[in-house]
Amino acid sequence: MKFEDKRVSLSEMRARLLTHAWVQDARLLLIQGRRTLIGAVVVLNPPGRAALAEFGATAVRAALRAWLRNSYELVLIPRKWRFVDALPDNDMGKVEHQRLLRLFEKPA
Repeated sequence: MKFEDKRVSLSEMRARLLTHAWVQDARLLLIQGRRTLIGAVVVLNPPGRAALAEFGATAVRAALRAWLRNSYELVLIPRKWRFVDALPDNDMGKVEHQRLLRLFEKPA
């Protein structure tokens, strides 16, 4: 796909993110708003959850952004991040795109 006049494969970026020592699973998606952004929903493994508890979401997000920065231009790195215990799936075990998007909605 094309994003910010750059070609990017979100599935390729997901595969790169999955190679990080803290990541168990992840999904990347486009978030439409005033500006279109790339969002990341990440399930951390036990060392990742320990890092989140010890250092906080800002530090974990920065580490994951730096990891991706080794392979992608800054404009392509996800701007929005959500850390979840499990990816939202349906009764058939498939991750639903709309449920991922809802994770980025502002609470009413």
